[in-house]
Amino acid sequence: MPKHLLPFIPSSLRVTAVASEPERVTVMAVPRSAASCCPVCRRHSNRSNGSYERRLADLPWQGRSVSPHVRLRRLCWRNPVCPRRTFSQSLPDVAVPRARRSRRLQDVQRHLGLALGGAPATRLAHRLALPASPSIFLRMVRGGPAPTPRLPRVIAIDEWARRRGRRYGTIIVDLERNAIAELLPDRDAGTVANWLRPS
Repeated sequence: MPKHLLPFIPSSLRVTAVASEPERVTVMAVPRSAASCCPVCRRHSNRSNGSYERRLADLPWQGRSVSPHVRLRRLCWRNPVCPRRTFSQSLPDVAVPRARRSRRLQDVQRHLGLALGGAPATRLAHRLALPASPSIFLRMVRGGPAPTPRLPRVIAIDEWARRRGRRYGTIIVDLERNAIAELLPDRDAGTVANWLRPS
């Protein structure tokens, strides 16, 4: 398969070979930059101390799973004030350290998990050639940043029972999203007014 048919490869990688199989595309690549910075002192080094191959899962191509195999250099560092002596090249725009998925695949799968949950996301991801187990989808949702709550524009206010006939609170519903925006502990008008007051 010609290398120019792979527009999905990040610009920081240089493709050296492509192996195409009926169900999978394996892309051999190396970083374009030979140097990398130390994760502790953030200074650059290009002294080679060996290499290793990092295998990732990436977004599919024409219904086939894509697996980039990236050959990374181990670098040695002789900064007397830095505790690190060796470190490997990093791929900040491709994958986070020690991850088995590319950033963009992880982002797509996390959005599937947020929208559908574990088992439904697994079924859809299998059809999209993005396979992962329900537990992985839930782990991605829990491990990602919490979505920032959007302030409701159209609301409804009613009471709700903590203990029927004894304790009541106030429920505020976001009518545009059809979701509960807040549960207030009492039915006092001042509590509602404080919640409506911009912070």
